[in-house]
Amino acid sequence: MLRQMLRNLLFGSALVVQGLFADLTVEQRVQDFETFWQTYKDAYVFFDLKKGDYGVDWDAIREQYIERLQNSTSDIELYAAITEAQTLLRDGHCYNGAFAKIRETEPIFFQRAAFALVEGNRIVVSTVVPGSALEQAGVKSGDELIQFDGKTIRQLAREYRKLHAASSEGQFWNSFASQLYIRNPLLGKPSSPKAKLVFRSASGQTIEVESRWESAAPTGKLQAEASDSYVDSDKGVSLDDATMVQIEGPLPMDARIFKDANIGYIKIETWMKTEDPIEQMEQVMTAMKDTDGLVVDMRGNGGGVGPWGVLFANYFIPAQEKGPNHSWMERNLSETFFRKAFPQISDEQWTELLSTPENLQYLLDKGLGVQMTVEEVSKHFVDGKYKPFYVNLLLNQRRNTVEAYSKPVYALTDGGCYSTTDIFLTILNEFNRITVVGTPNGAGSGSPIPFVLPNSGLQVYVPHARAYPPMGAMIEGRPLEPTIRVSQTIEDLQAGIDTVLTEAVKALWNEINPSLNAYASDEFNLGETQEVYSNLQPKAMEWGNVPTPDWAVGAAYEQVQRQKLEMGLKRFLKK
Repeated sequence: MLRQMLRNLLFGSALVVQGLFADLTVEQRVQDFETFWQTYKDAYVFFDLKKGDYGVDWDAIREQYIERLQNSTSDIELYAAITEAQTLLRDGHCYNGAFAKIRETEPIFFQRAAFALVEGNRIVVSTVVPGSALEQAGVKSGDELIQFDGKTIRQLAREYRKLHAASSEGQFWNSFASQLYIRNPLLGKPSSPKAKLVFRSASGQTIEVESRWESAAPTGKLQAEASDSYVDSDKGVSLDDATMVQIEGPLPMDARIFKDANIGYIKIETWMKTEDPIEQMEQVMTAMKDTDGLVVDMRGNGGGVGPWGVLFANYFIPAQEKGPNHSWMERNLSETFFRKAFPQISDEQWTELLSTPENLQYLLDKGLGVQMTVEEVSKHFVDGKYKPFYVNLLLNQRRNTVEAYSKPVYALTDGGCYSTTDIFLTILNEFNRITVVGTPNGAGSGSPIPFVLPNSGLQVYVPHARAYPPMGAMIEGRPLEPTIRVSQTIEDLQAGIDTVLTEAVKALWNEINPSLNAYASDEFNLGETQEVYSNLQPKAMEWGNVPTPDWAVGAAYEQVQRQKLEMGLKRFLKK
């Protein structure tokens, strides 16, 4: 009896689980959804695009989920409703912190197995953990996962698609593969203490494994004193101390030269570092100046600080009338944006701030770094009332001092390339400076701003601005088609070979040396490399956690900086 009670407690039905999330009233859940929906209605910048691409009707979505929440019995239903509504927009920047919020009070269940995406959108084991059920059953790296708890990969993908927003198919499959090992808490706890996984080995043998669900303990709610934390109030967007430490320092980069081919290689894992990277970039590109060609590996780089990507693009395009620095962010300066950007400003203070061109000009300058004269701001007041308008802001204004690299450049891409990385890639593609190798990038360009819902405290992100490269190409939902489309193969994974990198270096070598006999696929190898710069650290698997995307960390960091400026705005209003 005791064993059955524990089993029910740990692996009860979703209905039982939902009872654990019953802190809010029905009215409060509906109010939170209304706040979320209206904020998107006022601030989201891609409704026309998404309606044209997918027929999205935001008004109809509201009716559907309000009716559902009026009959809700748990807070998790609110989180699910917001997540599903965001997913319908098919925009990877439409994100919320439901996972982290649920993890504060509930265990997260996972399988101790890491998976990877290979050619044909197949899922294979990338790491077999010593002592795990998979190792004991004889599962090896490269074995293909064909079923998980009675569901095929395609069935699991359809289920996953309902709860995970993605700007492109590439981004979707990349995210799906990386998170398949963990159970989404919006689906409730597992129905059984063990999961049944079915694999296909390299020889075609079927391997069935019953693997116990492991759990990560609740993290507990964030407790911080307002005086020394990055949280200004219960309404403010927060970043914990550990995250602030992680985003400090230089960009994680690896730079080396394939000695036999004299081909350079640069990998940047993320743009989410607050330290100015220009000295790093100067050092690395100086080391590459005598190479005959260069491979830039952007795979898995999910974004971060927008200006860093544009700054790096300058190293590949000579100074000319129009260049990377003509990339811009089109931001909608709506009242909704202002209120979400500075949530601690009271309604009375907002009325005052938006009452005169002088006040608004101060807000734009000190709060957002937008340089406009009072006369220019006055044009956006009609009958003494502020009218929202768009402003174009350059993403970067600095240039490199090292001469721009003029040799052939091959860029490695996959669905994990997103946000700042998409901007970087599109700039180089517009100037015909790269040959794209791999699979299509994630294709996202909507700069998000986070805000907090009033009752649940859920942190939600809304893309309120859109980035454009110099020629004005639409990035959102429009991935680059690789010139050389290639994916990691199972055979190469098992042999420890990077298929995409190998194909890129081989193709680049053949371009550089057209008079020599081309390498055949079975005779080419990368050879030895000379390291010229590297600060990459091995990444340990953080079991039971889905990290916040780098671009979301960047958006939250920007918001925290804005919130720190609010005292200055308040002092200005008291003058």
